[in-house]
Amino acid sequence: MEKRFLEVFPTLQLNTALSGVWSDVSVAKITMNKEKNRFRIYVESQHLIPKQAVFQTEDAIWEQIFCKANVVIKIIEKFCLPSQYTPKSLLEVYKQYFIGIEKL
Repeated sequence: MEKRFLEVFPTLQLNTALSGVWSDVSVAKITMNKEKNRFRIYVESQHLIPKQAVFQTEDAIWEQIFCKANVVIKIIEKFCLPSQYTPKSLLEVYKQYFIGIEKL
């Protein structure tokens, strides 16, 4: 059974805006590699999550829960979006994160 993000991390202190972003996001699973230095949180959302909110939350988890240990926190998003979102509208929202990819 999936739990809400804020239920999985009840001690995580986020500002009001970030708490609002994560309030209805579900955690599908959490994994860690065998070296215990990479932590992945798989989330599912019915709305877009701004990438900056993901980065800020990864940092908050690293600082508050892992006490700045030698661990990499990565949130993997999966979206179940209504039909109002088209590839064109999604590109407009996320295009700033694609800049420079063609150079790779």
